[in-house]
Amino acid sequence: MIRLAGRKLIATMVAIGAISQSTPVMADACDDEVAQLASKIGATIGRKGPSGMIALRHSNASEITFGCPPPSKFLVIFGTARPRLEFMEFLTLAGSVFTGQPAPLVRTAAERCIAAALADRSGFSRLPFGKFTLDCGDGRNGIGPKVTFEE
Repeated sequence: MIRLAGRKLIATMVAIGAISQSTPVMADACDDEVAQLASKIGATIGRKGPSGMIALRHSNASEITFGCPPPSKFLVIFGTARPRLEFMEFLTLAGSVFTGQPAPLVRTAAERCIAAALADRSGFSRLPFGKFTLDCGDGRNGIGPKVTFEE
């Protein structure tokens, strides 16, 4: 009985050690991913929040956050009742870099998602986009008008 308990303890300690050693690797991979994304879209990296979401800054969005790993999530808040042209151009570039999809497809999907959210009584819309989901809101929830790409 003591031997079995000892083996379970050792197995548990090995599992905890593996988890604790893999966490920094995940964090490093996420940091690398957000750094690559920021450099490709011309954004600067801000602080990492308690939830693990990393803030980014860009002049054409009022708020940008990135979270990983899984699921990867990229949230862009446009801060106005209707998105400006500059925001849509930025969102198209950022969404294309994040999803790997061609910019025209990203633009069309984002426009459809935003239009559906603005037209819906709930102020939300959700559209499939390849392996991602586009989640849009018109700002009634207090977060601000937003577009989220989520894996």
